[in-house]
Amino acid sequence: MTENINWENLDEVLKYFRECSNEKKQEVVNECEKKYQEEPTEKIAITYANILASWSDDNNFTQNDIKEIVQEIKEIYDKYPNLDVASPYAWVLVNLSRKQDDKKEIQPIADTIKIIYEEHNRDVDIAIRYAWVLENLSRKQDDKEEIQPIADTIKIINEEHNRDVRIASTYAWALVNLSNKQNSKEEIRQTVDKIEAIYEEQNRHVDIAIQYAWTLKNLSSKQDSKEEIQQTVDKVKEIYDIYNDKIDIASPYAWIIRNLLLIENDLLKEGKDIDKNLIKKIDFLKNNNWPIDLDIVVLYMLIFNYIMEIDTEKLYDVFSNLKIRVTPSKPESEELSLIFDKISDYPKRGEIKVELLLLYMNAMYIKRELKYKTQIESNEDNGICHYTKIETLKYILGEDKDKNPLNLRISNSQYMNDPSEGETFIQLLKVKGKTTQNKDLTNILNELYQDSGTNKREKINNSNIYLLSFSRSIDKLPMWSQYGKNGEGCCLIVNNDFFDKKENYDYDINAINHSQVPPNRMDDNQKPERKISQKYVPYRVAYVKNNLIEGEINNNINNLINEIVKSLIKLGELKQEMKETIKNIDEFILGTLDQVRFLFKDSSYEHEKELRIVKFSKQPKLDDTSSVPKLYIDIDKKIEYKEVILGPKVARPSEIAPYIYHTGRVESVTRSAIQYR
Repeated sequence: MTENINWENLDEVLKYFRECSNEKKQEVVNECEKKYQEEPTEKIAITYANILASWSDDNNFTQNDIKEIVQEIKEIYDKYPNLDVASPYAWVLVNLSRKQDDKKEIQPIADTIKIIYEEHNRDVDIAIRYAWVLENLSRKQDDKEEIQPIADTIKIINEEHNRDVRIASTYAWALVNLSNKQNSKEEIRQTVDKIEAIYEEQNRHVDIAIQYAWTLKNLSSKQDSKEEIQQTVDKVKEIYDIYNDKIDIASPYAWIIRNLLLIENDLLKEGKDIDKNLIKKIDFLKNNNWPIDLDIVVLYMLIFNYIMEIDTEKLYDVFSNLKIRVTPSKPESEELSLIFDKISDYPKRGEIKVELLLLYMNAMYIKRELKYKTQIESNEDNGICHYTKIETLKYILGEDKDKNPLNLRISNSQYMNDPSEGETFIQLLKVKGKTTQNKDLTNILNELYQDSGTNKREKINNSNIYLLSFSRSIDKLPMWSQYGKNGEGCCLIVNNDFFDKKENYDYDINAINHSQVPPNRMDDNQKPERKISQKYVPYRVAYVKNNLIEGEINNNINNLINEIVKSLIKLGELKQEMKETIKNIDEFILGTLDQVRFLFKDSSYEHEKELRIVKFSKQPKLDDTSSVPKLYIDIDKKIEYKEVILGPKVARPSEIAPYIYHTGRVESVTRSAIQYR
């Protein structure tokens, strides 16, 4: 109980605080604040500052939450500017910098912590925090010229403190960030040499080993000969041999091998023999006892299938003991990880793993085929728009009570207007299933979707898929009629800067997108996970007529659908052989199909020229303003608009325009050119 706490005993208070639940922590903070207001002594101030610093580690806190903590602790520091308050103050500033995506926001934090650092005789604890903020700042820079002076500053701090491993590691991360922006192998090689020197200075410390491996990975991406990449493979293998239990070293090692395999593939195309011994370099994939990132696993599926053409039985063997690492950027990894654990003793586990991965990989490839090239195609289409009611403008262009911008929402797929949403793709699979391997897929799909074909009550499946629709059909009569409240609504033309080119995953054998976010530098108990920014990639809807996909992309998508059918049939057979039904397998299959099935519609909707953002989430927000709360995902970045077109039947448009301009998020307001009766 807080009444028994000695508030002047910092160690006792912190120990108690860290053992509390989140709800209880709030009570402790309130009690400590009250105690400080009653007795604003230096000792109580130090306790309160440290409690606030520890509290700021909460992953659930928003940027505004931490800003409030920063302001509170600043007031304490202004009154008691000693090192015991400066240290927690600097800590909270680090946490704030980790929540911010804009370098313009992080720079003032770096300036503030620099002042604190100099006020306290360049104390080593403040130095570490200063270096962390600078490294966070380096991640947000757009080019190498901006990162270089930041890295140089961290280097000076490192030298001032006799190359303390915590600062040396931070300097190495800044160099990794620099290498991410360097374009030539000569530049990256120089950066590699610097990190290698730090690695040796720090007695091959594991943290520096990770950074060294990632920079070698960046170097390999610029190397264009087998001999060069082989040397890089050999270097990273030396690191891996020392730390073969570290996924954060195995991952770049896998990437470098991938780059070597691509060189081998080029040689194969030239009629030269591929080095079959390369398969031996990835023995850790079969024999490992630690989990691997999903994107690395998919990468190997691509390599084995399309480059090395390894037979299916070999694939089943290589992947039999595979484990998947759960990562926040790929929610699907959690489901796969659970399935793989549950079938760890099943004799045909390799087959199930491979077929689930192939299903997932081909679904992601369909998404890649349907990806809309915003910068190119939107110019041809005159933009991307969203139709809505006038009444919803304040929820799209306004601000919440904390002055955060409100946005469009990504809604659960069950709320879409068309009652046949997703059925077009399922029907396509059934038709393909009748001709693939001479087996009927209908029963398998009916079982998955609980379609008994009788009058019995059917189960309604849950959906973790969230959709947001846009259109390339701007200011068109059918769109006003169906989505613009019969001409009384509005059409918002979105600024192209909102849309991203790639997801957090983007599986491409030649240009796979890998998150450059490195692992945490600190203990899990000390630091929150780094924030992963959401990506908002628009996908074209494919229109289907007589079970044929319209447009130029039909051949590639048809081939991918055929591969999905094969995996579904094989998984259906494997499930029948299993003594115990694992419902997670069905849930994963449904979730994977859901990723793409909402990107297919009947050709009668072709006039909509629809684009969709598709997101997977098991942690949506609740809108409880309706009688039954609705699920949605927030968009975590501000959307701005080129134009808002007021519908042809909007009354008094001149009275609506001032508010739209006042929001500062719209360049132009116009009236529809459509004649609407």
